[in-house]
Amino acid sequence: REDGAGDDEIYRKKCGSLNGNRLTDSLFAVNYIFPFADRVYLVAVENGTRAMGLFKLENGEICRMLKDEDAFVWQVNYNSDIEKIVFNTYSQSEFDEKMANNMGEESFGVNTIYEMDLETERIQKIADVEAGYMTAIVLDSSGDIYYQIGDWYKLKNGKSQKSTVFEELEIDKLISMQNSKVYYISYESEIIGYDLETGEKESFYTLKEKNAAINNAVLLRR
Repeated sequence: REDGAGDDEIYRKKCGSLNGNRLTDSLFAVNYIFPFADRVYLVAVENGTRAMGLFKLENGEICRMLKDEDAFVWQVNYNSDIEKIVFNTYSQSEFDEKMANNMGEESFGVNTIYEMDLETERIQKIADVEAGYMTAIVLDSSGDIYYQIGDWYKLKNGKSQKSTVFEELEIDKLISMQNSKVYYISYESEIIGYDLETGEKESFYTLKEKNAAINNAVLLRR
């Protein structure tokens, strides 16, 4: 922020220009940004609340998409082929209560998985899956969902089963899974595209700065 307060806000800036304009003034933290058509979807914390929420920014106005303010929106993934996002939530109040009792990672309760169609803005609950710390989630172009809680799982038709599809890859953060192609950030902060069928690997970008890392990325168009 320009005022040095340290909070996250959303800005719009034209590439190649030093000038930009601030679009929000009520956020404490921002984890994800998904531009779509003339609006922006984001996962953020509003001032005065505890949990990360899912919001829409349109015409200078912030609108909460998932109304449950206790639902902490954690892992989120966008598939540009089908124009949907998938995300998990857990209960912030349950987490706080368990953390107060020094329960560590056991503080994470049941994970609820949702999909949202960005065109229609319809949010659909897909399933409640096991409790635990979810470290990744991805939606493939056929609509299947993969998530990681320790092991990788595939969620299809509301049922989870263990999956080995990513076990040969050194994935720090999944970006997208479209048809047979997986895009991810490696532990060396390299953005890679990997074809699961042919085994071909393509490097798109490598962060060269020392003491830095790529936190996340979004594939908006192939």
